[in-house]
Amino acid sequence: MDGRAYMDAVKAYADIVYRTALSATKTPQDAEDVTQTVFMKLLEAKDSFADEEHLRRWLIRVTVNECKNLWKSFWRRSVGLFGFTDEDVQEPYDFKGHTERGRRRGMPPKGPEFEELSQSALYEAVMALPKDYRIVVHLFYYEDYRTGEIAELLHIREQTVRTRLVRARNKLKQRLEEAWQDEE
Repeated sequence: MDGRAYMDAVKAYADIVYRTALSATKTPQDAEDVTQTVFMKLLEAKDSFADEEHLRRWLIRVTVNECKNLWKSFWRRSVGLFGFTDEDVQEPYDFKGHTERGRRRGMPPKGPEFEELSQSALYEAVMALPKDYRIVVHLFYYEDYRTGEIAELLHIREQTVRTRLVRARNKLKQRLEEAWQDEE
């Protein structure tokens, strides 16, 4: 891939790759790492892409794989062995992606910002889902992939995708109803 085509791909797909990574990893820092790794792999890729959709699918597939690799990494396994959790080693941030240190330094937020409170509640509910549900919800609702395409991207059966979507919807409905009842 030549330099111009690479820069065009980064401009066109960086946001999609980042959002997909964020939905899988749940932390802006990990999503940034995965995004950087994905685009490094694109730069090194010897593949030629038939069209833009082929490139987009390749990037999402690599993003999903890199997220899986992140969870299998030595750091993740070793930290768990010593009794620490991800929450112990990550800097806390609010739903807008602000960290305590970032707010003090006046740094911009790393995560999504929402104009309406209901959008942030939905985002928090989606991020609270198990990772297998989060990724299918993200690809289906935010990236507009059909269930067959998601199955192909994730290397799972289409029925599995549909089951995960149904279960995710039920969990979201339950969680959001509880949140709205608490507000009343």
